[in-house]
Amino acid sequence: MTSMVDRDSAVFSVGDQVVALYAIGLIRRRVARGTVGVVAGFSPTYDVEVRFSNGSVELVRPDYLAGCG
Repeated sequence: MTSMVDRDSAVFSVGDQVVALYAIGLIRRRVARGTVGVVAGFSPTYDVEVRFSNGSVELVRPDYLAGCG
């Protein structure tokens, strides 16, 4: 799905570069805070699918991300 997410003034679309504002992962942190990634898609509940630079692909709440440039 290529639609955009608009929550708390952050707008993301597929292909946008983002950075993790918090560590991501429930038990074992798979993505450290500050890791950059690219938006790859969206879930039906508007979580953002991000392919991070460390190779991890995660569904992330939009408020856990910030745009890069």
